[in-house]
Amino acid sequence: DGRDVAENPVSEGDLFATIYTALGINPRKKHFWGKRPVWLTPEDAAPIKPLLG
Repeated sequence: DGRDVAENPVSEGDLFATIYTALGINPRKKHFWGKRPVWLTPEDAAPIKPLLG
């Protein structure tokens, strides 16, 4: 029916990790919002290697 991913599912975090990596930005770099650490992507997110070549 086209509503479910049949193969190679990825998360939103994986998508953003891929975009940041392609732009040369470390997706796991820690930033600070005031004194609170904030990461760009979830801890389990990883770049989608086939898209990066």
